[in-house]
Amino acid sequence: MTVVDPAPPGGEAPHPAASAPTPRAGRFGARRLIERGRAAWRRLRAWRRIRFTLGGLLFSVGGLAVGMAAATTGNNLLYLLLGAMLGLIVVSSWLSEHDLGGLTIRRQVPTAVTVGRPAPLVYHVTNRKPRLPTLALELIEPQGGCAAFVARVDPGRTLQARAHVTFARRGVHRFSALTLSTAYPFGLFVKQRDLAMPGEIVVRPRCDRPVRMPSTAAGLPRRRVGESAALAAGPRGDYRGLREYRAGDDRRDIHWKATARVGETVVREYDQDAADALW
Repeated sequence: MTVVDPAPPGGEAPHPAASAPTPRAGRFGARRLIERGRAAWRRLRAWRRIRFTLGGLLFSVGGLAVGMAAATTGNNLLYLLLGAMLGLIVVSSWLSEHDLGGLTIRRQVPTAVTVGRPAPLVYHVTNRKPRLPTLALELIEPQGGCAAFVARVDPGRTLQARAHVTFARRGVHRFSALTLSTAYPFGLFVKQRDLAMPGEIVVRPRCDRPVRMPSTAAGLPRRRVGESAALAAGPRGDYRGLREYRAGDDRRDIHWKATARVGETVVREYDQDAADALW
């Protein structure tokens, strides 16, 4: 007798291996979840970043101490002081938030610069806020390691700021983002945000350095144009024979016996590697 599992209505029975998740699918799902988490963290970090200054850290510790003392003693004066300190923190956060908002920034880079020399970067900062000015704004280039400072930009006005960056390597350098930073108004906290501002700059090699003349493999100087082979520095080659004297030949190569016998000036000729000549 054969027993057959009944198929579900409307189709065949699913295979058990097909319905079970594979380990590879699980790994891909975890990796995709991690990538999404990192992307969300980058977006959150680019939106706002806050860090304490030394004065802000001392102020916060003092506020915490005042709060603990007020809760312990129940003194109304301490509660008033705690409220004033918390209100100062709230006002500082509100003003710094408005200081970073409502801005339009355009970066202007030179066409090409030379490696090892400072290159100017010009920023055009426009304040689009209707009433509040932008004060104590710092423009930071994360890729270039430079910063420009803007003291004040009135509402509806545009101001230029300059920074200088020096590249240590030649090639095409790309910019991805610009960081806006401010400690306005009380210097308790530094608030930052990132602006997506792609760009690139071409860095050329230096051309003002002296070029050394090449030398032979044996470390001997090469022969210059117009210099006789006999006057070239270094050891001679193999003896080839005798020939008539030419202008520029070394007089030490004169063969006096052959000169006396022939009646004309005769010099010794040596083999010399033609690769020693520069041209």
